[in-house]
Amino acid sequence: MTHRTQWSPIRHLGNVFQMCRSYTIPGTKWYRNSSLKADIEKALQYWYDATPRCNNWWMNQIAVPQQMGRILLLMDRKGTPVESGLRKKLIARMESAAPSLAPHTGANKVDVAIHYMYRACLTHDARLMKMATDALFEPLSYTMKEGIQHDNSYMQHGPQLYVGGYGMVMIQGIVTNAKALVGTEFALSGEKLGILSRFVRETYLPSIRGGSLSWNLLGRGVTRPGSPSQRGLPSLLEDLCRMDPAHEREYRQAIDRIRGDRGPEWGVVPESRYYYRADYVRHQRPGYFFDVRMVSNRTARNEQGVGNGEGFKQYFLSDGATALQISGKEFDGIYPVWDWSAIPGVTCPQMEKIPLAQSWVAMGKNPFVGGVSDGMYSAVAYRYADDYQGIDSEARKAWFMFDREIVCLGSAIGSRGKAPLRTTVNQCLWEGGASVVEDGRERKISKGNHECGGKSAWVLHGGVGYWFPSGGNVKVVAREQQGKWHDINTNYSDEIVKKDVFSLWVDHGIQPEAALYAYAIVPGIKNAGDVKNYPVNNIGILRNDATVQAVYHKELDLLQTVFWEPGELAFKGGVIRVDRPCILMMKRLPRKGLVFYLADPTQTLDKVTVTLNPASRSKKVLTFRMDGDKAWEKGRTHVYEMDRNRYLSLTSSASLPYSQ
Repeated sequence: MTHRTQWSPIRHLGNVFQMCRSYTIPGTKWYRNSSLKADIEKALQYWYDATPRCNNWWMNQIAVPQQMGRILLLMDRKGTPVESGLRKKLIARMESAAPSLAPHTGANKVDVAIHYMYRACLTHDARLMKMATDALFEPLSYTMKEGIQHDNSYMQHGPQLYVGGYGMVMIQGIVTNAKALVGTEFALSGEKLGILSRFVRETYLPSIRGGSLSWNLLGRGVTRPGSPSQRGLPSLLEDLCRMDPAHEREYRQAIDRIRGDRGPEWGVVPESRYYYRADYVRHQRPGYFFDVRMVSNRTARNEQGVGNGEGFKQYFLSDGATALQISGKEFDGIYPVWDWSAIPGVTCPQMEKIPLAQSWVAMGKNPFVGGVSDGMYSAVAYRYADDYQGIDSEARKAWFMFDREIVCLGSAIGSRGKAPLRTTVNQCLWEGGASVVEDGRERKISKGNHECGGKSAWVLHGGVGYWFPSGGNVKVVAREQQGKWHDINTNYSDEIVKKDVFSLWVDHGIQPEAALYAYAIVPGIKNAGDVKNYPVNNIGILRNDATVQAVYHKELDLLQTVFWEPGELAFKGGVIRVDRPCILMMKRLPRKGLVFYLADPTQTLDKVTVTLNPASRSKKVLTFRMDGDKAWEKGRTHVYEMDRNRYLSLTSSASLPYSQ
């Protein structure tokens, strides 16, 4: 009776709803059966008299009144309403469940507004319907609170990234009910429809590879079986085709990808987008999807295990987690068998017991978390330092994202704990074969433990090449792993789950000091021939230390640099200096000349001065002013075209023309 997520009394109302369907659908055995009608009313009267209460507010204020509204509306619509006295009492109970819309935000407000709409229909109250639809569409606005952020990300339960889960609840609730309002005075239109359309098309849909949403966006929902699957989304997209016909082509391409009628690359537009409000970056090309989930002292970690018994073992999931997907099936059902101290992309100790946050919303600790992006390429950085429950580890981590490759650098890596420290490159489902390429020779590997430490070594698996230009203590393991859904979510089965898993990591050992790593992820590299033909000279790792991490891409003529401290970088015979910590990207573009992109990852600076001392030109001083940024613009990318001597206002790093 007190279970927070699998609360048995709610099934009673579900059964009553099915009884109502049997009673109201022509051709069924129980259609208009007077005995069944009496049983429906007895069941509803029993519910009213028992007044069951759950210790999860969501059940009481959302789930119960919504289901009650569906029951009463179904009976009304078929001309067989529930007995008038009981009907009136149940409607009053719906009202008392959530007497005010004011306390609710984001997806929760949408959910409460839905049963307000049901009540308005039941009582034929136009004023109440106006109140309900205003609340239903209220989350379609940009906010610094819970809901859609100015960078088009989504947050719920504090400043916590939740594009999946609550973001989907918002989309589903609004679209499902807005379609019933088309052609009425309450219809969704104008600016509100535009915000919904942009969030779905520019954030939610690009986060799906094939039929799976990135697990980085699901919060505690990733510990629910089948949660990354988007099988139910196409029906909503069909509704959006009718509500937002200007973008029908995009919706239908997504439908084809999700249903598997087309490949995961179908209709995918190359882009790279940093969400500065959410400490998150998504980078994609038709051939692959890649993202990074970070956390700062401005954002919250993924919630875990508090209250609802969900999300156990997720502590490290916010510390630079990277989801790389080609087919979209690389992580299908892997979560109960995952080694949760070996999350892809994360540097952390291999602890026997994963720490559990002490509160539902646990904030990050470090201010230096951020990124710069031009809409096609991004560089992001995460200062990791955590002393919670014996973690006692630190690292300076950066990701540099190009067309064919993502370069991953780590410096100043250290630990004071007793557990070995590891940077996990990937941990995904084993696809039946892998190989190591060293000195041009390919060595096939099967299940078991393997090592590769030679300079410029490659590991190949699942259509991806992992290149370690400086070698290192690189470990490869392919083995059967087992676990239980119940171990990560107490609401689900305790049966043993077994899956074959591929794991790749850099081992830093116990209590390393100033350790480093460098690797590149190169989708599309499948064999030794691909390795031989890959132009390794395109990638130049110029610096990887505690002060500067910098990568230059020769073919793109693109420099990306993380300045962890004020300092300088030697480049092409000259010097680039900055007077504040920042992330800087420099690119020469046709018809636009040399363009600089700069961001303040601390979101505290008033300005950053960049001084250029090129080998063949006079000194140039650029001052990027940030004191005019509104609160919701902090962390955004600032742009300067040097050859035109002009700054460009930029409040979103997405879909910019500067990279074309």
